[in-house]
Amino acid sequence: MLLSITAGFAIWHYGLIAELSPADLRTFVGLLAQISVTMLGFLLAALAILASIAGHRLMRNMQKTGHYQVLLKRFFANTVAYGVSTVTTLLAYLASANLVLATIGAITCVLFATLLLIDAGWRFWLVLSNLTPDSPS
Repeated sequence: MLLSITAGFAIWHYGLIAELSPADLRTFVGLLAQISVTMLGFLLAALAILASIAGHRLMRNMQKTGHYQVLLKRFFANTVAYGVSTVTTLLAYLASANLVLATIGAITCVLFATLLLIDAGWRFWLVLSNLTPDSPS
């Protein structure tokens, strides 16, 4: 969270997007909204994959040790973060006053959600890469 706020402050302080026209800012915010919605859909699909393999031996062991709950909490937190960033980018797109500040807020929210995705994606990759076929019982 601190890294994304710092990046948002740096964008504001150095005026990195202040020179852009309102049309360019709206195009950029629209792109951020598309990224947020796409990643939200990806996370929902990943949650469906996790639910479909819940009976696997690795998943049962992860449930016993508490790692499965941690993974689910990270995915749900990331889903909420991308949901918030989607709403924020849409509000920034509709903003008529302070479009630059609204764009910086949208950038900060999308960056925060993306940083959360790096952690959740790494954990998801570890789970998928360690899956082996169950032996028949």
